[in-house]
Amino acid sequence: MNQDLNKQIIIAAVRRHLLAILLSVIVGMLLAFAISNYMVDKQYESKAQVYISNVDAATYQKVTTSDLSAARTMANTYRYIMSSERAVQMLRKELASDPEFDIAYLDSYSTKMSVVGDTEIIEISVRCRDPKMAALICNKIVAISTVLISDIFEGGKCNSLGEAKPEYNPCYPNVRNMMLLGAVVGLLLSAAAIMLVYLLDNRVKDEADFASKIGIPVLGEVPSIYELEYGRENYGYYADYKKQND
Repeated sequence: MNQDLNKQIIIAAVRRHLLAILLSVIVGMLLAFAISNYMVDKQYESKAQVYISNVDAATYQKVTTSDLSAARTMANTYRYIMSSERAVQMLRKELASDPEFDIAYLDSYSTKMSVVGDTEIIEISVRCRDPKMAALICNKIVAISTVLISDIFEGGKCNSLGEAKPEYNPCYPNVRNMMLLGAVVGLLLSAAAIMLVYLLDNRVKDEADFASKIGIPVLGEVPSIYELEYGRENYGYYADYKKQND
């Protein structure tokens, strides 16, 4: 009985503050939109793929299944080499000497290399605050990886599957996801505020609420008879109330 009563009170409180909850959701969405558009640095991502091969073009007639299996096995090894300190130093040197590269972005980009499924293909992705710089860095990594892998592995090859292009739509932040997150946060905060007010409110609201809090039945109810005096509410006397209403 008490649980049903509490649920009814909570539902009634939510209904009373439905407009405030809706406003909190809208405010949360607007704040998330403003933050993602004006307060967070945008990131742009460029991608390129390279194909791993471990056969020498001068000695083979066709690629066998064992060659493909060996290439897949070596893909992770190649990936570590492409992200090694030696590769990083070669990349920084190449970027610093390239007149098209803005030196201000030398320490403000991030790279990620991953093997595509169960294949011998490695995908390179670069994130930067400038889309052109992201594509330039990605292509530099492909060029360096080709030289580095051929130098370390005899017969090893790293062939580019296409040039990285600038992507002018930012990959971060995702404005739509941020707005959805803002709406959820606004909803949760408003609901938490309503629940907090409900938990801290120890006033008796009706007979059922009194019975649930005190634990004894209500035998009768005295009406609230009051009069205004000096702008304040005061309890009056029944005789005066009766005289005024006769």
